[in-house]
Amino acid sequence: MSKPMRQRRAQPIRRVGAALCAAMTVFGATSCSLFDAEPPLVIGVTTESPASGMTDAHARDLAAYYGYWLSERKMRERDEARAVEEVPVRAEDRWEAVRSGQVDLVFGCTGELLDSLDAHKAQLLRKLYAEQENPDPTEWRDISNTTLLSTLPAELAASIPGEAHGCADDSLPQNLIAVYAKGLMSREQRVAVNNATAGMDFDRSMTSLLNS
Repeated sequence: MSKPMRQRRAQPIRRVGAALCAAMTVFGATSCSLFDAEPPLVIGVTTESPASGMTDAHARDLAAYYGYWLSERKMRERDEARAVEEVPVRAEDRWEAVRSGQVDLVFGCTGELLDSLDAHKAQLLRKLYAEQENPDPTEWRDISNTTLLSTLPAELAASIPGEAHGCADDSLPQNLIAVYAKGLMSREQRVAVNNATAGMDFDRSMTSLLNS
């Protein structure tokens, strides 16, 4: 059973920090570094569920890879150091978790995420996909991604889709993709998420991935 997700209220905490910082300045404080620190980026680690078709092992590997690319050690090279945390989240709870701020980033596959957001669009796309004798993987990766992006809530954004497929249902393209809340990551961090998604390959060991 998954542990309950930690409730986070990042924006109110930042506002309180700013207010305290201003008060400290009035009374002669010269530094507010305690309140300048960015809160950790929280990755929702998908636990296995029929809704996603991604195994626990793949989900843990993918979360570890995103965590590596967003880690303080990696991002310090770009002056973007920020702590990263992982919390378990059920596949069916991903949208609520990222929209409510319980997590900052979740991941999955284009087809299964489309199914969970707009089942009608997913079924229409599934029908078109089934009619293709030899569907071009790149073309259909882009089609499924564009369709998914059209269904995303306005406050969310997505990475580029990866080449790797992470979910079992082959009735739709299942390219790996990350979804995150807008405004919580810098440009460099968004680039890191894209790099992680593009570089993930379940046919290679995590050791080789993390050493690449």
